[in-house]
Amino acid sequence: MPPLEPDVVLRSFTRADTEFFSRLATDGRVTRFVGDGRPWDSGVIASRVDSALGGLPPEHPEARRWFIASLGGEPAGLVVSSRHEEAVEIGYWVAPEHWGRGLAGRMVAMAIPVVWDAYGPVSLSARVEPGNLASVRILARHGFRADGVTPEGLAVYRLDHHSPARS
Repeated sequence: MPPLEPDVVLRSFTRADTEFFSRLATDGRVTRFVGDGRPWDSGVIASRVDSALGGLPPEHPEARRWFIASLGGEPAGLVVSSRHEEAVEIGYWVAPEHWGRGLAGRMVAMAIPVVWDAYGPVSLSARVEPGNLASVRILARHGFRADGVTPEGLAVYRLDHHSPARS
């Protein structure tokens, strides 16, 4: 019998998580579907961490909340959320050593109620590179529906607060 996977815990991002985030943000495998697809430099990383830890109230148009997904007490993934006019956008990164184990789906399932708790009853959105079929499937499995394309060609998915999220 294979060993049981440790439980996933989703907790708020802290300054102490910067090293883990930096490891993800500088790994081209992780950033392949993020932004311009290139790893981030230390200045971008520091700016994003400062923004995530800025402590803006959830109703502020630039509010951000980040969460670390841990397995067995060790960081394994990151969920980000940021308020926009029409929705709170979520995104997720999984450390490559945890790919293919269903962690991203578990992170999204856990993030939906946590993000709603943080921001209130808002619609959620996610932008996905159309070639990232794994993320497209994860979002669809959790109730997100296609909702257009950005000018940059990213597919937009949306989950309204009253929509039943599925696991």
